[in-house]
Amino acid sequence: MGWIVKAVFLPLMIAWSFSWVAGASEVWHGRNWVAIFATALGLLYAIDTAFATVGYMSTSERIDGQIRSVDRTWLGWLSALACYPPLSVLVLDTWLVYKTGLDWQSWFSDGSMVAWVWGGAILLLTGIYTWATVVFGPRFSNLTHRGIITSGPYRWGKHPAYLCKNLSWWLIFVPFLGNETTLDAVLHCLALLGVNAIYAIRAWTEERHLRSDPDYRAYAEWIAQNGWLAKARQLLLGRAIAGRGHDGA
Repeated sequence: MGWIVKAVFLPLMIAWSFSWVAGASEVWHGRNWVAIFATALGLLYAIDTAFATVGYMSTSERIDGQIRSVDRTWLGWLSALACYPPLSVLVLDTWLVYKTGLDWQSWFSDGSMVAWVWGGAILLLTGIYTWATVVFGPRFSNLTHRGIITSGPYRWGKHPAYLCKNLSWWLIFVPFLGNETTLDAVLHCLALLGVNAIYAIRAWTEERHLRSDPDYRAYAEWIAQNGWLAKARQLLLGRAIAGRGHDGA
């Protein structure tokens, strides 16, 4: 099963690494604000896929990168493969089409302050996503258990890469905007929500696989008490209690 994982994902990561580098160097020649953001985004994805490539090639026990177990469920495999070619051509490019042909650069082409803030938010989310891959080091891999990662953005939550990647797509492809009808915008948003749901299923199947490890269960419990969602709940609860106390006074 481990060799099947390598055979499926390693060629994709190698190809995408070179593709993102080539794409970033090509758009840089534009020398304008769009080129700056496009180049930065391409380089972040290049770093992401380069580290992923190292992960798929480095499964030696000598560096603690061995494959401890592989997800053996149909749902785990299908939800992961749906996000990669060739299955993604059917799922993401035929069934769940959320790209309108006009991305954020088309809507904010004037280089205004809004454009810089919008682009900065995209780069921030993509940077966290890339950071989440980098902290895996030589242990990155889909569908496998190769050790529990608790550093980097994983100190904040269990799935920072999936969360930030999916949020960035809303900002990049802006499916809620378009030159078409309101119904088309709604359908594009529903399609992207469908893609988000696939990643939610991936997260759930990964957690189900890792819960056989007591280290992961301990990590999940710690995140439940100290992660960003826990902090948000505590903040909202504190404000609600303060509000009730003010009303009572």
